Amino acid sequence: MHTKLISHFFAKPVLVFMVFFVACTTVYSLGLLRVNSILWGDTRYYYAYTRSLVMDRDLQFENEAYRPEVGFPHLPQVSEVTGRVTNKFSPGAPLLWIPAFLMGQLLSYLLMITGLPAITDGYGWWTQYLTAIGTVAFSVGGLYLIFLVIKERFSTVIAWWTTAFVVLATQMLYYTAVDPLNSHSASFLLSAALLWGTNKYLGGRTSLSWITFLGALGGVLSLIRNQDAVLLIPLGILLLVQPGTVWQRALRSLSLGLSWLAVISIQGLTTLYLYGQLNSPYLIQGEQISWLRPDFWRVLFTLENGILFFAPGLVLCLEGLRVALRQRKTLASLAVGVFLLQLYVVAAWSPEIIGGPYGSRMFISTLPWLAVGLGYLLQSKSVKNIPKWIYLGILGVLLLNNLLQTLYMLARF
Repeated sequence: MHTKLISHFFAKPVLVFMVFFVACTTVYSLGLLRVNSILWGDTRYYYAYTRSLVMDRDLQFENEAYRPEVGFPHLPQVSEVTGRVTNKFSPGAPLLWIPAFLMGQLLSYLLMITGLPAITDGYGWWTQYLTAIGTVAFSVGGLYLIFLVIKERFSTVIAWWTTAFVVLATQMLYYTAVDPLNSHSASFLLSAALLWGTNKYLGGRTSLSWITFLGALGGVLSLIRNQDAVLLIPLGILLLVQPGTVWQRALRSLSLGLSWLAVISIQGLTTLYLYGQLNSPYLIQGEQISWLRPDFWRVLFTLENGILFFAPGLVLCLEGLRVALRQRKTLASLAVGVFLLQLYVVAAWSPEIIGGPYGSRMFISTLPWLAVGLGYLLQSKSVKNIPKWIYLGILGVLLLNNLLQTLYMLARF
């Protein structure tokens, strides 16, 4: 009877993800009771964009940067060129937060009208809280898109195992239930959307309008975290080498590139407005990228920085991609390209703690693509007949490792 109930439950994916959303929201809410703060760290820089755009209808951060308790965590920097308070963080995630922010503001106004205590200046508790809950939905939505891709490519069973792996054995558990109010939940969602759209393209949806849509998705992804622009390169190469006349290939590439450029231009305009120059805000404020001296060991294996140290289960995904490459699977080739390009960018970044309690957060956008590798591995003959209890055992060990490392880092930092 219990087995039938479980099977019936998992036969309704939308219901499963809704329940998971409620569970993650509950965990996040309980965490807020402990820390007694919604906005902390880098989140305040991102939230400043949303609050300023909606409440002040500008990007003058004077009303956000100097606030006690929720202002910028570091001394605000003022551009010598423009005289404006600067913000090196990208505006993509804050733009996606606006709908939930507006819902929080609406609720705050309704409470005020009814005579209940409520703050309506954009920093009220309900506005912050609903904005945060919206980002929980981002992570859950990204997981659902991964489920759809793996289900279409392989099977429903493999899709469930793969989705469970992504959320339990990687940093997505942290970014879904503990610290969703950050840029990483948004980049995860958009990367998963780009994977979903690319899978549809490979399945036959090859119109110029669809390619333009993929370019726009890549633009939003790049606007969230500029480094993620590299995720569009493998797809761009694919459009160039696929069969067709020179004109057709050029038109496909132009459709992808111009739609990407239209969206990412928002970053350029924002940087020009705040800093008075066109460059990466990170580089303007002193960070460095050593393109000729990438440190692969640090970002792969070292304590607190290594993605494979924090989430060793990703080795299974890489093995699956290796198997699929030998079979000349196009989607696997794209996934490998995404991972290697991101690896190079992160390895070239100036040393910093890119792990911490986050678990190598700069690799978040590669997780949907790495998940494809696990799908190929679970489908392969070498593991297809392994008993399910072994799968559960491996996933349990990876989950325990994930939890222990996250708790250690949270306690330490």
